[in-house]
Amino acid sequence: MTAERGQTSDEGSELDRIDKDLVHSSWSRAAELAATALAALTFLLFFLYDRAISGEVDFYLFRLTVLVVIVPMFLFMYSATYYDRAIRLASKGDARAISYLRRAHGLLAFGLILFALEPGLILSAIRLMDLALAAFVLWVVGIVFTVIIK
Repeated sequence: MTAERGQTSDEGSELDRIDKDLVHSSWSRAAELAATALAALTFLLFFLYDRAISGEVDFYLFRLTVLVVIVPMFLFMYSATYYDRAIRLASKGDARAISYLRRAHGLLAFGLILFALEPGLILSAIRLMDLALAAFVLWVVGIVFTVIIK
């Protein structure tokens, strides 16, 4: 790669190995997950808001649950934006594509970790504690497996 773009030979070879189809599918996945989070938010507000106001559902857990839907939704959108930028820069041979790709992966992973917490929070909010505990245990197991596999 050229020195004028500020690329070292390692960055150039890493840039050449970027699978643009995989990056594009990751962009699609991030956008779809943002839409899924929006659907989950709509569900929470439609079915649980009135119950939270009336005290039938734990109000503070409901608010935390809504927050845990909103944060991943934006993380997924930011991730899709970074994937898009990485695709555009990689097609131009710009080494910054690698940095954008890493950020996109990190945002997507963090969003998935938070979004996987959602079932346990919903179950806690509606006071199904045994099922909520099972969901939280599975969430922790998923994180442990992710760390071990990496």
